Amino acid sequence: MFHELTGWDCPGCGSQRMLHALLHGNIAEAWHHNALFVALIPILIPMVYLEFRKGAYPKAYARMNSVPVILTIAFAIITWGIVRNII
Repeated sequence: MFHELTGWDCPGCGSQRMLHALLHGNIAEAWHHNALFVALIPILIPMVYLEFRKGAYPKAYARMNSVPVILTIAFAIITWGIVRNII
């Protein structure tokens, strides 16, 4: 919808193709479709794990869901959205 309205690729464009390529073991193709989400996987996997196990690891959960981490990820997504449309 974002692409239809603006003509620009949104930060998440290509993420489904990226996930499909990753599940088939093709990292280069995944990187081509959406490099940001490939780069964020090492951060997103622990975040999802800690979401389900927050009672077992409350300090780690609080650290991964802190304001600086969330703002850094938001900044990366916004920056990626701008950069991928310029390049």
